Amino acid sequence: MCIRDSLYTERDPQRIKTLQALLQQEQKSPNGLLIADFLLSTPGLSLNCKFFGALTYTVNLNLYKTTQEKINIIQVLNRLLIHLSTSISELRYDGVQNLFIIKKLFSNLSLIFNSYKLQDVEWINPLKPLIFMLISNQPPSIDQLNIEVNLMQLVELSYKDKTPIRLVLEFSSVLVEDLLKIGKDAEKGIIHEYIHSNVYEITKHLTVFTFESHDDDLILLGLEYLSSWILYISFAHNNTAVRYKDLNNLLQY
Repeated sequence: MCIRDSLYTERDPQRIKTLQALLQQEQKSPNGLLIADFLLSTPGLSLNCKFFGALTYTVNLNLYKTTQEKINIIQVLNRLLIHLSTSISELRYDGVQNLFIIKKLFSNLSLIFNSYKLQDVEWINPLKPLIFMLISNQPPSIDQLNIEVNLMQLVELSYKDKTPIRLVLEFSSVLVEDLLKIGKDAEKGIIHEYIHSNVYEITKHLTVFTFESHDDDLILLGLEYLSSWILYISFAHNNTAVRYKDLNNLLQY
């Protein structure tokens, strides 16, 4: 058993405290990113160990946020996209109940998008790499971050399997919820512009599709993630120069 499993199975409070201290020290060590990558890459490890790997990425991304020159963020982003693609394939085709790991990977990608500057790479729409991997069953390369995707292919998939559209709406929701936490300091407003011009357009299209699908499950799916966007749009109107002028398609439902 992976020692990190003990953190989730141990009952003794003092031992839990000791384990937490040891594991936090491990996460923040110079090898933290290597440990995170190892845990997510190694076959046969428990889901708890893999989640700890995703969480270790989070710890390190927050740790290096103010000293970004000390981290190869392009390499980290590439590895996270590979881990995400693998995790999604395991969820969709092998029935692995790893959605909580996927959500943590979404948070890591959101953290990079909202808080990191990518050298020589412009990343304007984090939903596109996700949609690409859902359609093609493989991760995009770094030079495909802004690759054009066919939303109709994603929509067609959703009639047979609602997982793809759920994951896109989930990630969209994570992005704006995280921006609400960051507030006005997000890259002096440029991130809010990216969200408005790119992420919102895809989210709007997919949400309207769910409402017009006449499928109760899809309609509930669209409603589930709409509240995050309503809160974010209100924030954006009050605190940024971005204006959402075409909300009728969403709010009429």
